[in-house]
Amino acid sequence: MPIDSPARRMGQAEPLAFYHSLSQLFSMRILFAALCAFVVSGQAAEPPAPFGPLPSARQIAWMETDFYGFLHFGLNTYTGKEWGYGDESPSLLNLKNFDAEGMAREAKAAGMGGLIVVAKHHDGFCLWPTDTTPHNIRLAPYKDGKGDIVGEVAAACKKYGIKFGIYVSPWDRNNPGYGRDEYKKTFLDQISEVTERYGDTFMMWFDGANGGDGYYGGARETRKIPKDYYPWDAIRARIRDKQPMASVFGDGGPDVRWVGNERGIAGETCWAVTHAGSGLAGGADYYVDNQLNAGSPNGNVWRPAECDVSIRPGWFYHTAEDNRVKDLRALSHIYFCSVGRGQGLNLNVPPDKNGSWHPKDVAALRTLRAHLDAMFAANLTNDAKASSSVMRGNDTRFSANALLDNNRSTYWCGNDKDLTPTAEISLNKDATFNVLHIREFTQLGQRVESFALDAWINGGWSEVAAATTIGNQRLLRMPAVTTQKVRLRITGSLAVPCISEFQLYMEPEGARGPEASAALKKNVGWKITGSSNNGQGSSAEAAIDGNPATLWQTHPGSGELNPPQWFTVDTGKLRTVKGFFYIPRQDKCLHGMTDRYRFEISVDGKNWAQVAEAEFGNLRANPQQQSITFPAQVELRHFRFTGLRALEKSHITAAEVGLIE
Repeated sequence: MPIDSPARRMGQAEPLAFYHSLSQLFSMRILFAALCAFVVSGQAAEPPAPFGPLPSARQIAWMETDFYGFLHFGLNTYTGKEWGYGDESPSLLNLKNFDAEGMAREAKAAGMGGLIVVAKHHDGFCLWPTDTTPHNIRLAPYKDGKGDIVGEVAAACKKYGIKFGIYVSPWDRNNPGYGRDEYKKTFLDQISEVTERYGDTFMMWFDGANGGDGYYGGARETRKIPKDYYPWDAIRARIRDKQPMASVFGDGGPDVRWVGNERGIAGETCWAVTHAGSGLAGGADYYVDNQLNAGSPNGNVWRPAECDVSIRPGWFYHTAEDNRVKDLRALSHIYFCSVGRGQGLNLNVPPDKNGSWHPKDVAALRTLRAHLDAMFAANLTNDAKASSSVMRGNDTRFSANALLDNNRSTYWCGNDKDLTPTAEISLNKDATFNVLHIREFTQLGQRVESFALDAWINGGWSEVAAATTIGNQRLLRMPAVTTQKVRLRITGSLAVPCISEFQLYMEPEGARGPEASAALKKNVGWKITGSSNNGQGSSAEAAIDGNPATLWQTHPGSGELNPPQWFTVDTGKLRTVKGFFYIPRQDKCLHGMTDRYRFEISVDGKNWAQVAEAEFGNLRANPQQQSITFPAQVELRHFRFTGLRALEKSHITAAEVGLIE
């Protein structure tokens, strides 16, 4: 399979050794293209000078992985916790088989380019037979103490031709030496073990957790650490020595940064460039505004974002969440907002108590894969012809034909002064599309600030889509368009644009829905018919006004009104709904943020039926819209939302509560 095929771009892995000579490969391709151009035309223009920070070979390899998986498995799987305290018994790990091969096989089939195993979470339990702590898999009944789950995942990834990565938590709530100098050596030795034992590693993943309460060998206390506690310079050096092609992930890098949320969503504008800083657990908090989510066009380092998200509400498997697996609409929305915004997607699929992926999770992955395969099956520009307003130095290497050759190492560009060029693509016949795929040649830096797509409709050009950054790639959804020709307009660029790919696709129906639209519609005809706080604090009208910046809260000046707190709404007419959504307060304050709820419905406002009562998953880390789908569609005119519990303080808040119809 050629490296530039759609299937390769969608995450199928190639041997890691390939990337050790990646820079040389690109240089050879460019040189060959230059020689051919010189023979044909007798002219050879100089390529544009590099602009700004550039990606390393390991970052290029990471960016080409696109989509990979996370395996959160351990003692938490059996306790029902997300964060273990550190005093859990290894005897809990008593499964008969850990199906690493089955999960690697399904990951490959899903288009994932790799799997990252959580080798040690915050509870300190190591899933490999380490010599650094007794709190490890040797004490578990699994395989009579001779198991090595990290090794099993590594072997399975190798067998199925996908990449292998490792997560090791810096925070260790079990270790008695945590927070003291002795643990620094323990942690460094753990990094040495996992980077030496398991072959090529494409990623080393470090959580941002930074100390707190824990078991700590029986001390059961809170331990806070200084920002310079972890020996990150020594850790990075050890990784570079043992695994030179492993990208290191931390909140701010150094190779890959966190996107700033656990929803898997990169910013509409998302630069791979940002500002340097320590960026790892315990390090300085140097990010301002939304640089994690958006990056910075004037940054000084190349540090693309990873979008991490779980296929379920929790990161570890919980039986209660078997009916809360993300559906195609949610997963495709995440895909378009991560990979489709030029960043990487790390989708967590937690093994269950039997050591395998739950059938519902597998079904969701297969549905997503089938949808993407159907979309990418036909590139509607395959037989197209391209022309452009500019061509660098009149050198055909840089003509608009490079947009259509399915070769990401060639690119269209103009002269240095040509910051807003246009290219016209003739499709030769009527074609209907609703997705644009476009890519910059980022080996020379990220340049484009904005672009637009026009279609020739009724004898004239009409803009059908527009966006900001491109970078590694952009997948842009739009309403279906039928035309015989389109025009790409670069509307803003920091330096002469270098565009390497342009493709049009038709996405099948069934994947677009509420998750794909962030805009809130006006709730026309809705009115509050009652509330428990009776106007004390702020009116419940703020929760249905379509404006997340306003807030219903039950905290008047006289003191907090404890949960439960509720309000009822008359929507003005009988309607059929699929579920509801809750948007927590958006002012970065957790006070009153509701993490447990009850939702009731009524046709007449007198007789009520409860349709949902549960927790919003992982709300503290992801204070964004929570969408709840009912088991079946229901009819209602009235609904009642009740906040049963708050994350912090003792009152209830809501920015918006609405219906999914």
